[in-house]
Amino acid sequence: MQIKITGKHIDTGEALRNHVEKNIEASISKYFERGAETNIIFSKQGHFFRADCTIHLDSGLLIKSSGDNDDIYACFDTALQKAEKQLRRYKRRLKNHHIQGGKRVEQQNATARIIAPEPENEELPEEWSPITIAEDSISVPELSVSEAVMQMEISHEDFLIFRNGSHGRLNIVHRRPDGNIGWIDPEENAK
Repeated sequence: MQIKITGKHIDTGEALRNHVEKNIEASISKYFERGAETNIIFSKQGHFFRADCTIHLDSGLLIKSSGDNDDIYACFDTALQKAEKQLRRYKRRLKNHHIQGGKRVEQQNATARIIAPEPENEELPEEWSPITIAEDSISVPELSVSEAVMQMEISHEDFLIFRNGSHGRLNIVHRRPDGNIGWIDPEENAK
């Protein structure tokens, strides 16, 4: 298990590192025996500390949680409790759906871009184009549709891009405005 602990403009002392390592290992091993990569970032916002916790299980599940408190240990404990709740839900769903896994999920790199919205009711010059305001590199896991829906719900995201395990093409599951889940499975271009 890999655990990376960093602090943004604060020093993470040896006692805090030991506390984090001991509790992360105990929490993850309580639910899963397979490996995980964990990244904890501590920062200070005003009078409060913030702990952002990211856990990437070998099964492909990505769990994110955060906690705020005026005590740095308490903010980490809050973030860990939220992550444990997600791990518990995932474990319960695995048992309920009888999903068998054991191999590490193959992933491919992709790029996500967030584009600035078009200004409303304004005349735009012909050469105007939207500005890219954020760009992220993400890995695209190979999942079944039900596994993708499960991962999207656990990670509290509105959409998930994945490679469909049955045919290898990119697919998207997303949360629709009516609260239901949508699945986009584009067809190959016929040439």
